[in-house]
Amino acid sequence: MIYTTRPSLPEYEDYCNLLRDLWDSRCVTNNGKFLLQFEDRLKDYLRVSNLISTNNGTNALMIALELLEMDEGDEVITTPFTFVATVSSIVWQRYRPVFADIDPHTFNISPESINEKISDRSKAILPVHVFGNPCDVESIDEIGKEHSLKIIYDASHTFGVRLLDKELYAYGNVSTLSFHATKVFHTIEGGAIIGPEKNLIDRARMISIFGMNDDDDRTINEVGINAKMNEFQAIMGLLNLKDLHERHSHREDLYNRYLNELNGLGLQFQQLSPDLLEYNYIYFPILLRDVKETEFLIEELKKAEILPKRYFYPLISDMEPFRIFYSDTPVASSVSKRIVCLPLHGSLSLEDQSKVIEIIRCNL
Repeated sequence: MIYTTRPSLPEYEDYCNLLRDLWDSRCVTNNGKFLLQFEDRLKDYLRVSNLISTNNGTNALMIALELLEMDEGDEVITTPFTFVATVSSIVWQRYRPVFADIDPHTFNISPESINEKISDRSKAILPVHVFGNPCDVESIDEIGKEHSLKIIYDASHTFGVRLLDKELYAYGNVSTLSFHATKVFHTIEGGAIIGPEKNLIDRARMISIFGMNDDDDRTINEVGINAKMNEFQAIMGLLNLKDLHERHSHREDLYNRYLNELNGLGLQFQQLSPDLLEYNYIYFPILLRDVKETEFLIEELKKAEILPKRYFYPLISDMEPFRIFYSDTPVASSVSKRIVCLPLHGSLSLEDQSKVIEIIRCNL
């Protein structure tokens, strides 16, 4: 099978060598030495000062929402064109998601649609940098300031993405990352919370360890959860940081080859931000002309044991638990029905990519 995504793993022996230290120390969680090393190196790599790691990206989102100190029923404007965790995190906090439409070219939330969705109950915006492509952060931050709305960026796809004039994670009140196994960088499961305000990130760390300060279980400062990253995850992260450059170069080559080979077939490609300095080539989405063509191509790829992803289909607002929050988003609806993400990962061979390209060229 040729999969859309596959986890990149370090050398087995390298991972096992570091595990010996864990067996000797028996310190497998609660801010062990590997976690502390990992967070320090992560700050350096991402060029940020305020960061905490978490055990997954969903808990990172939920803690970020808790930091906003809103009231039950307050509205958070977000996109329906995203992974379910973006919206389920809002609902778990007892806030109300309000769906704005997306830009037909970038696939990101539309600032114009955000403005249209603002009401007296609006308290925050939760944009998603879809497929690692930065949102119109300047416009969204202006909207936030004008209407006194807090901003959380779901930056799950953006590891290693940089803008020309300002670091991506400097925008908004806070950003969250996912280090799930299928991402360009992973810790098996995991995530991070990043923000320009140190006090917010310090509070996020406290919430992530049951509401305690520095693991002092004698004093609980507020109601928290357990979102700590463990040492096994941190070791995976430390090792995966080492060969990022090589894997990034391969992804870039695959991405550009898709662009060159599939050009002229009537496909639409995602329009990347003009302010990009570095991109991570996390996915390669294509937009087909209609639903019939989309479903036909997917079946032809599956016959050849190629498994593309309809990412993101269906829209979150069309899923049963979230239909009560439905609002009309015609662009997102159209894109969702016609989008396909092609195989793109660090271990994808040029030979396998050629198979994907050949099937597409023969059927469009």
